[in-house]
Amino acid sequence: MSSSDTSLDIHMDQANKHQRAKPDSSNGRCTTGDNNKRPNSGTLAAMAELESGKGAAFDSIEDLMADLNAED
Repeated sequence: MSSSDTSLDIHMDQANKHQRAKPDSSNGRCTTGDNNKRPNSGTLAAMAELESGKGAAFDSIEDLMADLNAED
């Protein structure tokens, strides 16, 4: 690939595959409309869990990775 080439990987779920991507001049990325700006139900549930004091918080990536790699 030359220095002027650009590589682009696109991953889109079946529900959104018919929407047209539109360039967003504010960040140089393409979006498919407002649907990608609202959290889905799984994200909302995770946010509510954290706001209620449940879940885990880590001070560093190293701490997070140590927790993820720990034997339970």
